[in-house]
Amino acid sequence: MVQAHRFLNPLIVIAGPTAAGKTALGIELARRIDGEIVSADSMQVYREMSIGTAKPTEAERAAVPHRLIDLVSCKESFSVADYVSAAIPAIDEIESRGKRPIVVGGTGLYLRALLEGYTLGGAGEDSAVRDRYREIADRDGSEALHRMLSERAPERAAKIHRNDTVRLIRALELIDSGKMSIRRSESIPHFLFVLNGDRDRLYARIDERAERMLNAGLVEEVRELLAQGIDPDCRAMRAIGYREASAYVRGECGYGEMREALKQNSRRYAKRQLTFFRHMENPIWLDFESNASIMCDRIQQIIGEKS
Repeated sequence: MVQAHRFLNPLIVIAGPTAAGKTALGIELARRIDGEIVSADSMQVYREMSIGTAKPTEAERAAVPHRLIDLVSCKESFSVADYVSAAIPAIDEIESRGKRPIVVGGTGLYLRALLEGYTLGGAGEDSAVRDRYREIADRDGSEALHRMLSERAPERAAKIHRNDTVRLIRALELIDSGKMSIRRSESIPHFLFVLNGDRDRLYARIDERAERMLNAGLVEEVRELLAQGIDPDCRAMRAIGYREASAYVRGECGYGEMREALKQNSRRYAKRQLTFFRHMENPIWLDFESNASIMCDRIQQIIGEKS
């Protein structure tokens, strides 16, 4: 078992569903406590993809340094293990300069691997298998996946909540690969702040952000990626936003259908994210509609960090 890495201070993490305002809160907190941000977003690692990944703007990155953004080409693969291998030295380096690292992002698997010491026992990721299970979850609900896992690995199923879609899919994928080997090392000290709030308001924010992405040129970004020879079936292009826009560009659906699919799939993803975070260790919930200053005050109070 690999022992968890130790940092100088408990790690501050800001997580939550898409469109909840994680980036803005992370920047505000970093300004207050002399911090720098380490991204925990599985799509912001790709250099060619910006609009659909909602990367921090150039102004935001100039105001507060951000790490683990624009790491690889979308033609390359990037795994959970790659993330942890990049995140740990980035956090160490920030602390070595007397700054406070703040991990910000919504990719639950990245956060769980970093914070709770979960490692995947050498099993590769099979996108086709994963997509099949996601389709089952979207169609029949996560309980259908739980039943499938219970039939094949009852001991593993007993340790995963029936609503934790991400972990259910990963467990089934590992079984299919013949490498179901999930080990857990010691978790690292951390504060996990999760943004949440009224579901209808969150969905409205998601719809608003989808419109902003489309107005900012998401379709044109995807058209350019396809023109560069990027495989529409590669992992990066299957991300929400890119998958729907790619289908439209290739003539598989109309603009209105693409637009509604983008919103609906984003809302479903947000629901899965919240389910995932509920089952992580000791989440501290923040109302995303609160004033950023109020949220920062509470965070500082909890972590004992003064401005």
